[in-house]
Amino acid sequence: MTRYTAAQYGKDHIRCNGMAPGLILTPAAKNNMPQAVLDIFGKFNALPYHGEADDIGYTVPFLASEESKFITGQTIQVEGGYYIVNLKHL
Repeated sequence: MTRYTAAQYGKDHIRCNGMAPGLILTPAAKNNMPQAVLDIFGKFNALPYHGEADDIGYTVPFLASEESKFITGQTIQVEGGYYIVNLKHL
């Protein structure tokens, strides 16, 4: 959908990008996820820590800003490298 929309409306100077977040430790996640589950996610991240709300909060304004004016049709994975570590399991 992101790529289709970007291709359809790009000539009108309309960009379309998406974001695919991984595990983000919001207050609700911190309070409701057992430590064993957090440890499993931590084991399979490329980075040695979990995502926080600011990680999402900084990505969205970047995609909406002029700094990303030549980026369109992309889905940015904000997930600590979870997918690159686990490609062998896909």
